[in-house]
Amino acid sequence: MSDAAAWAVTAANRFREVERMTENPTTKLLAKGLTALAESVTLLAPE
Repeated sequence: MSDAAAWAVTAANRFREVERMTENPTTKLLAKGLTALAESVTLLAPE
């Protein structure tokens, strides 16, 4: 796993946690989008 992929996995997990814990709909939506972005980086940088 590349450094970018490792970072993206960690970031996605943190964004998911924020999405679960926040009550603010704007923050929830932002965290959801950032999770999707981090997952895309993971897919693009597998090695």
